[in-house]
Amino acid sequence: LLKSKNITITKNTKTQEFPDYFTGIQTHLEVKSFFTGGSPGFDICNFDTYSRSLLVTPENLYADYLILEYSFDNLEIKIVKAYVKKYGR
Repeated sequence: LLKSKNITITKNTKTQEFPDYFTGIQTHLEVKSFFTGGSPGFDICNFDTYSRSLLVTPENLYADYLILEYSFDNLEIKIVKAYVKKYGR
């Protein structure tokens, strides 16, 4: 599907820096996941760092977030729900 839309995705080689992926459509993609029944509390502690990064790279505000809720079934990972969220739009 992505190839048919001429969208390329490149992984960020700096694994601990925002974003997880760069796309060919002038946006960033951040991927988050959480266990079903749990709380999706990722990156709350990094909010200050994220806020400060906007001063240097304001385009981070327009990142897309792919959020996956998962569970385990017979030692297989199952995607329960998938969300695409936008913070700054």
